[in-house]
Amino acid sequence: NYGNEYPGELYTLRRQLVKHCDMVLQGFHVYGSGWDFCRSNQGGCKDKFSILKDHKFSLVLENYSMPGYITEKIFDSFFSGCIPVYYGAPNIIDYIPADTFIDLRNFASIDLLEDYLVNMDEGTINAYRRNILNFLKSDNFYQFSIDCFIKTVASALNAPIDL
Repeated sequence: NYGNEYPGELYTLRRQLVKHCDMVLQGFHVYGSGWDFCRSNQGGCKDKFSILKDHKFSLVLENYSMPGYITEKIFDSFFSGCIPVYYGAPNIIDYIPADTFIDLRNFASIDLLEDYLVNMDEGTINAYRRNILNFLKSDNFYQFSIDCFIKTVASALNAPIDL
């Protein structure tokens, strides 16, 4: 049972955003289980990357808002060329450049976010995508890579590894 009984949980906000977007946005889709009440429910999907690549934006809400808590969610969007609308780690810009995602905290209301997204020009969309690619190619991305994860685990286990 997901709910607001946990400090910092973002399930409640996720449900509110989806419910609002479901009612007012053309072209909005929601995937996965638990969204049967949505008219935009597309059901489950076998390959999220094939879905994300066909969208300009994706709502990316972590399960919790905690410093440093950054999961695969934002990277799934990055790898798909989709611009994430992010809410999660309050210190996200310590790890990921602010010009690679749309920070949901910068909007006082869902309506203001909607207006921003609907009116974004192709030049701005392309700039976000270029910034995402530049970040993924940078040394700053290494800390989120599979190679870094393997080396970290191997080091913790005192296991030799050669990548």
